[in-house]
Amino acid sequence: MDFSREPDALDTQPNLPVSVHRHLGALLAAAYADANAEVSAEQRFADLLASLAVALDEADRRDAAEFQAGLLAMTAALRRFAISLTHDPATADDLVQETLLKGWRNRTSFAKGTNMVSNGIGMGFFRRFGAEGFSRR
Repeated sequence: MDFSREPDALDTQPNLPVSVHRHLGALLAAAYADANAEVSAEQRFADLLASLAVALDEADRRDAAEFQAGLLAMTAALRRFAISLTHDPATADDLVQETLLKGWRNRTSFAKGTNMVSNGIGMGFFRRFGAEGFSRR
């Protein structure tokens, strides 16, 4: 083959043995002949996405349960702190409830695995959210 000249349009085809041409042609024909291949692939991906959604939902439930347990673990300390500020158990309970509600709403910003009680996160919630409400009363 002469590589010193520009190839003609007919020269651009590779020089593959006939058996390779036939084998590749058969593979292509089989791939394009299977009309159900796309439907089957689409269904596999739909099944994969459904499995992923189930796994993510389960992870969200576990995270929510962990967060809820952390909130419950600090309610007694929050209530004692609120009573020390308000000197009224009913008002303190309102503040704790408001703090828990706002904490729950902001649970997505909670760092998973953090111990809310030992790290004082509950008091931070209370100061940020509960004390706001208390100062407005």
